[in-house]
Amino acid sequence: VSDPIASKPGAATAQVFIADGTVTIPASGYVLITVKGDINLVDGTTIDNGDTVEIEAATSGDFDVTGLSSGKAITIDDTITAAAIAHSVYESRPDVTKDASSPSGTLGTGTQTLIGVFKIDNSDGLQEIVMSAAGDSDMEFNLSGYSSGATTCGSCSVVFKDKSGDILGTDTTVDLTGAVAVTDAALDFVTNSLTVAAGDYELIKVYADTSDFITAGNSLQVWLDDGTAADFTWSINSAAGGTGTDTYETADVSWRGDVYANQLGK
Repeated sequence: VSDPIASKPGAATAQVFIADGTVTIPASGYVLITVKGDINLVDGTTIDNGDTVEIEAATSGDFDVTGLSSGKAITIDDTITAAAIAHSVYESRPDVTKDASSPSGTLGTGTQTLIGVFKIDNSDGLQEIVMSAAGDSDMEFNLSGYSSGATTCGSCSVVFKDKSGDILGTDTTVDLTGAVAVTDAALDFVTNSLTVAAGDYELIKVYADTSDFITAGNSLQVWLDDGTAADFTWSINSAAGGTGTDTYETADVSWRGDVYANQLGK
């Protein structure tokens, strides 16, 4: 079948009909139909950052076909529905990965040890990505492992820095004793905000007090969990679609599959 088999001018809601006889579904088989859209740029009026696009067939009459031999109309059971995943539209979006400079191998012992480096890439963006306390931005980090020291670090500090070494924030309430299972080491950008320019990237370097990690078999790993969307909130500095104070919660998408720094050990 040639492409496209059907098209429709854009609108808030667009319904497309494929002409009878265009697609043939073989007996005991199936066909795949790909839907593509030419999305307008965010202008702050017709389209805003965070707007969604979704393809679905979910009402009576959405599935009507014609028998190839009989020529008779066939209406598929109205209880059958199909909906694709909703796609969100942004002028810029943060692509979060473990950076190549993230440490690996042996875990050092000290009050401020580098345990992970995460890259926030905006190379395809059209506007600045901003994370700031004023914009209520937030990142929640997980730490797991085991320490066997003298339990001096029930309320340890985890420090977050950018690629220039400037401190973005500090969480002073992280428990790194014994079996480490931290789910809420918070970076709230109170000390400094982070701006990722369009076409550029930034780093978030994670430092922890590893004073209790002194014995062979001790280990520590920092990672990002995709389970709760609000664990990663950020903004776009755009006159068209936001001023850096409208936040978007996307940990479930930006961290899909979880993002792990390397496990470090003794």
